[in-house]
Amino acid sequence: MTAWISENTALLVIVPAASFVVFAAGMASLPFIIGILPENFFMEDRKPWFRYLPPGLSILVFVAKNVLGVILLFFGIAMLFTPGQGLLTIVVGLGAMNFPGKHRLVYRILSFKRLRSFLNWLRRKRGAREFLFPFPE
Repeated sequence: MTAWISENTALLVIVPAASFVVFAAGMASLPFIIGILPENFFMEDRKPWFRYLPPGLSILVFVAKNVLGVILLFFGIAMLFTPGQGLLTIVVGLGAMNFPGKHRLVYRILSFKRLRSFLNWLRRKRGAREFLFPFPE
């Protein structure tokens, strides 16, 4: 064991440092992201705002939105094992991405009342209106 530790000292520094970076990025960006989302973000019949842009720009925004969603999803999964708001980051990441069955998965995660309450608490602290959910509180 001591031989492994002496051979992998860089790894023992990099892993905690990466954990801290993921934690700090999540804690810094998540309240901002949740605060700027539209209140009807989780409603199934919501139309994407970028569909009214010119076709080239619309595709660019679509790709960027999905890349951001994948990044948030990976950060959220990492935060399940490190300090941070893992489940909340996963929900926001999944909400940003487009894939078949997205709404069912997001609604299943949002079925946790405490998570919905926390999302709305963050929005109130940023001065934004509470999220509308497709099911009753």
